[in-house]
Amino acid sequence: MTAMHSPRAVPGIPAAPVLHDRPVPLRMTASERERHARYASRESRSASNFALKLYRMGMQQYEQQMPPLPQADQAR
Repeated sequence: MTAMHSPRAVPGIPAAPVLHDRPVPLRMTASERERHARYASRESRSASNFALKLYRMGMQQYEQQMPPLPQADQAR
């Protein structure tokens, strides 16, 4: 069974259960990691929850700048 977690919603982005069966590694420099940890702590979030928040915010911005994908590709 896949573990699921519902993180706090990002304003304007609905929260949905997060699957834990296929993690996405993220490499950062030491200074990026330190900055990331400071911002996550300021919002009382875990590093992974804050990374998910930033991913969703960035994806939303990216999608606003790009033509939409065909429906079948959006599920990936």
